[in-house]
Amino acid sequence: MYSLRYFRLLFVTTLAIALLISSTLYSSSLSSIGIKIIDYRAPRVAEVNRVIKIAISLAYSFPYPTRVYIGVWDPDSHEWLDYRDEYLVGNGFREYNLKIQVPSYECLWQPTVYAFHLNGYTWVLSDKVTLTIKVVSFIPKHIEEYAYLSKSSPEAITTFDLYRSTDSDGNGKRDAFVYITVPPNTGKLDILMTVEPNDDVDLRLYDPYGRLAGVSQSGMGEAERIEVINPVEGVWKLVVEEFHITGPTAWVRVTVRGIFEVIKVSILGVTFYPARVTPGSLIKVSVTIRNEGTVTLAGGLGPKPGFTYSYYDDYLGVGYPSVKGYLRLGVDFDKRPHSVDHPYRWGLSRDLRPGEEATIIGYIQAPPSPGRYMYWVGIVIEGVKWIADKVGITTIYVTLPVRYERTGFSGTKISMDGMSADVYAPAKGGWYSIRLDRKTMKYELRDVNKGNLRTVTFFGNRIYVEGYPIAWSPSSKVIIYTKSKFTVDRIVARVMTHNAGGYNRYGTRISLGILLSDGSLISLASVKVMPDRWYTLRAKVPGKYSNYHIAIWMTQASPNRYYISPYEFRISELKYYKPSAVPIIDYDRIVAVKNYGDKAVKVRASYVAGSGLSSLTLLFNGY
Repeated sequence: MYSLRYFRLLFVTTLAIALLISSTLYSSSLSSIGIKIIDYRAPRVAEVNRVIKIAISLAYSFPYPTRVYIGVWDPDSHEWLDYRDEYLVGNGFREYNLKIQVPSYECLWQPTVYAFHLNGYTWVLSDKVTLTIKVVSFIPKHIEEYAYLSKSSPEAITTFDLYRSTDSDGNGKRDAFVYITVPPNTGKLDILMTVEPNDDVDLRLYDPYGRLAGVSQSGMGEAERIEVINPVEGVWKLVVEEFHITGPTAWVRVTVRGIFEVIKVSILGVTFYPARVTPGSLIKVSVTIRNEGTVTLAGGLGPKPGFTYSYYDDYLGVGYPSVKGYLRLGVDFDKRPHSVDHPYRWGLSRDLRPGEEATIIGYIQAPPSPGRYMYWVGIVIEGVKWIADKVGITTIYVTLPVRYERTGFSGTKISMDGMSADVYAPAKGGWYSIRLDRKTMKYELRDVNKGNLRTVTFFGNRIYVEGYPIAWSPSSKVIIYTKSKFTVDRIVARVMTHNAGGYNRYGTRISLGILLSDGSLISLASVKVMPDRWYTLRAKVPGKYSNYHIAIWMTQASPNRYYISPYEFRISELKYYKPSAVPIIDYDRIVAVKNYGDKAVKVRASYVAGSGLSSLTLLFNGY
C-alpha cells in the first residue's frame, strides 16, 4: 500500500509539472471560469531567517465546486513555502494569509505566488504574481528603552545593539533613548554605561524639564558615567549616541541606580555682625554648615558667598531664581517688606560632599528705619524642602544716637543701644525742659491759627510713668506746659492715659489749668480717667490771671503697693481762645518737668521708630 506522504508528494509534483507546462499559457485576465489575484501585501525589506506574512486577495468564479491551490514558490530552493488547498464555488472574493521564511543570507529575493484550479484531472494556472523582497541582516529601528526606579527596585539594567538604531536628529550619528522614571526623595541618580572595546559612545542626560543635566564623553572602549545629586522627581531622558562604532554590532549596557540616602545638614554656627547698626549700613552674615548625610549636595547655584544684598533686593530680583535640587543659605527677618520668604540667599559655589564643612559669608543692607529687627537663617534644598529654618535668631538694633540739650538736669546716661538718654531731676527741684533734636526724634506739633482760635496738635507725643508704686506719692505730678506765656479766655485739651491693668485702680486724674510765674498750678478742670479712653477738658480762665503758661498734668492717689503698672499720659490736641498776643511757641521745649516729689526723678528721652514723636519716660526712684 502507498503511504499518505507518497500521495502528497505526488500531488505537489503534479502541481509543479502543471506550473511548468502552463506557464506559457498563462493569461492575466480572469475568464468566465478561474481565479484572479487582485491585490497582495508583502514587506519590501525583511531580515534574514525571519518569518514574514504575505496577504493575497483574489476573485474567483466557478459554476460548480472546484478545487483550488494557492501557494508561494521559492525559485531558489524549488519548494512550496506555504499554500492553501480548498474548494470554491460561485462568484466571490477570498483573502489568504501565508507565512514564509526568509532566506538565511542577504539577497534580492523574488518568490512567486501561484493560483491554480483543477479542471477535470488537469491543474490549470489561473494567475500569478512575483514578489521582490530585499533580504538584509537587520532593519534599522530607533531604540527606546525604559527604566523604572523605586525604593524596592533601586536598579534597572538595559542592553541593546546601538548599531541597529537610527539617527533621530539628523546629525549622521546613531542614537537611542533611555527614559528613566525617578521617584521623589531620591538622593542620587547614578548612570553607568559600558561598550564594546572598539566603540566610542557618548551620553547626554536631560531632566524632566528638558534641561541638560549631565554629559559623559570618555573615549573609545571606556565606560561613561553621569551622577546627579538630589534629582527632581519625574521622567529623565538619557541620550546614547555614537561617536565612532565599527559594527556589525555595537552592544551597550546601561545600568541606572537610584540611591535613596539620608540628606542631613547641621548648622554649626550663625553670626550676624554687628548687632547694632545705623540705617543703611551693612550686616555681615556668617554661617558654618556640615554635610552629615550620605549624599553630595549640589551647591553651585548663585549668588556666590560674599555677595551683597541691598535692603529691598531679593534673590529673584538679582537674577538668581530657585533651581530645584540646589542647596542654598537663606536669611529672613520679621519686618521684611518682601513678598518672598528668605529674600537673601547664597549658594556654596561648590558641591558639599558627605562629612565636609563650609562657611557661607554674605552681606545685607540694614533697614532704613531705626528699630529692633529679628533675623534668622535657614538651609533649603530649592524646590524640595527646607532642611532647617529659624536658626540663630538674632536681634539687630538699627539705631540713631539721641541728641539733646539738657537744662538744669544733673547726671546723664546714654543707653547701650543709643536709642535713649536719661537725665535726673533732683527732689523738689525747679522746672526742667529737654530740648530734643528734631532730626533725630522726628516728632511733630502743628500750630494752626484761625482768627481768635489757636490749635496745637500733638503727633505721637507721650509721657510714660513707670516704677515701683511706693515711689509715687499724691504730690507727684507729670506735667506738660507751654514754654511761652500769654493770656487766653478759654482752653480745651484732649487727653488719654493707658495702663496694663485695664481699669483705674490708682485714682488717676488729669487736670487742665495754668502755671503762674511763681510756679503755682491753678486747676481749672479735671477728670478721673479710665484707661484707653479719650477725654475732652474745657475751662474758662478767670480774668484775674494774665501772662501764664497753659498746663496739663496727671496725678495719682497712692496705688496698691504690690501692683506695678506702666502709665502713659498722652495729649492729642490743645486749643486756646483769644490769646493776648500771637505767641511764638518753642515747640522743641514744649515738654517740661517739675519734680514735686521727695526723691530724684529720672527722665528718659527715647526714640521710637515710625511716625510720631519719641517718648519722655519718667522712672521714679531710679527704676
